[in-house]
Amino acid sequence: ITQGETFRDRLLNLAVFFWSGRAGEYQAMQHDAMQHMPHERIPELRLTILESVVNPLLDLMRSGIASGVLPAHADPYALMELFWALIDGFTGIYHRGDPLPPPERNTAPIDLFLAGAHAISAETYSSWPQLPPLDALKRDAVQPT
Repeated sequence: ITQGETFRDRLLNLAVFFWSGRAGEYQAMQHDAMQHMPHERIPELRLTILESVVNPLLDLMRSGIASGVLPAHADPYALMELFWALIDGFTGIYHRGDPLPPPERNTAPIDLFLAGAHAISAETYSSWPQLPPLDALKRDAVQPT
């Protein structure tokens, strides 16, 4: 997430990490874990995902807002979810083998995300659920479901 000279570079580098397969089959891993992992281990997995995926992505979105690359009225949680959905969708397409530009040159999804982030109104961002404070997220992550 921290590699790259510009915010756009960091977004692309993160996407390439997933698109190139270096992250493995993240969705399959997550699905398998939720289906087959012993119930008592799921809170630990949730906390790990929160600390290693969610928080760094939120920090990245906050840095984009702070630097002015993303709009000041944007919600970092909504941005994170929208970016993740775009990247995850393309990850599936890459893994399926559909013809796409090489991951390192597939800048269209990044440009789409950046342009879309600016096109979304403050009102639309405000319709997203508010992200609870980090302490509440951690507490909820370790609560058995």
